[in-house]
Amino acid sequence: MFWKSGNRSCSQLQAVDEFFIVSGLLSFNILRSTRPG
Repeated sequence: MFWKSGNRSCSQLQAVDEFFIVSGLLSFNILRSTRPG
């Protein structure tokens, strides 16, 4: 990921991106585990 030093908005956007990435991975793992086979 990229960000500009000294910019709070960029750091907040990075945190949001990480949150969506983690939630996406969790949902993917749940779907894969619940799927038969």
